[in-house]
Amino acid sequence: MTEEAYFSSAAQKEAFAELGVEQYEIIATLDTHTSDICRSLDGKVYPMKDYEAGVTAPPFHVWCRSTTAPYFDDDFGEIGERAARDEEGNTYYVPADTTFEQWKQMQDEKYGAGSVDKLRQMAYNESADRKQYENYRSRLGSKAVKSFEDFQQIKYTAVDAWEKLKAAYRYVNAHEGAQYEHYLIYSELKSMGIRRGYVLPNDHMTAFILKDETAKRDPYHIMHRMMKRNITDDEVREFRDSAKVMFSQRNGIRQAYFSEKGVSIITQNPGGWVFRTTWRKEDFDDIIIKILEVINKYV
Repeated sequence: MTEEAYFSSAAQKEAFAELGVEQYEIIATLDTHTSDICRSLDGKVYPMKDYEAGVTAPPFHVWCRSTTAPYFDDDFGEIGERAARDEEGNTYYVPADTTFEQWKQMQDEKYGAGSVDKLRQMAYNESADRKQYENYRSRLGSKAVKSFEDFQQIKYTAVDAWEKLKAAYRYVNAHEGAQYEHYLIYSELKSMGIRRGYVLPNDHMTAFILKDETAKRDPYHIMHRMMKRNITDDEVREFRDSAKVMFSQRNGIRQAYFSEKGVSIITQNPGGWVFRTTWRKEDFDDIIIKILEVINKYV
């Protein structure tokens, strides 16, 4: 296509010469795909003696769509029109003397500053963005990115939303089993100043209850708490098993399971995982209630 454009441009030079054209004008395409070099050359006028395809006349680069037209200093009264394309690719017309920079300014005034540059970047990066979208969609699901169009809109037009999406992607890749919903819980709790570790799916970790009624100081103190509040072994395990999520704490050696009925925490010691402590629903403080409210918003 580029080679054809070159020979077409060379033939254009011969045609202009036969018609006695003394000057020619560079005509770029008025849409968001136009390259920087063609944008800057649009409307430029050169003498025919300087006409050289690939240098002072199209093609200026691979896939160049610019062309040339005879230029006359005479004012014939009627300016005429030239074609342009809007954001959706629909053709419309503007005055023939409108340069690319003038057209770009009109688009920015209509759609917002930088709109042409953003759309061009979206088109230029479409292939790479589509691969990135597939990765994000496979890891985060449809709730995070509904479509490729939505993905590009977020990436190029919504700075805060894009940073949040990238953070979610990093989160699920860094924590095995984590999903987009777990990141949302973690992020919202963090914004509230509540830090309880990384939010992950309930792994139903096998743990045992340490019972040593003769010990002067039970390092896990679950037995003493259970005895004081009449918590049964079954409740301790039920709170863990029915938890919607768990919080991984202290570099993974402590896990907190939050369910509607209660909270159970287990820790790792040389002998395996043991229950550290447990609270029933009636023992919940304001922080635990807030945590559960956020959990219930997403899972």
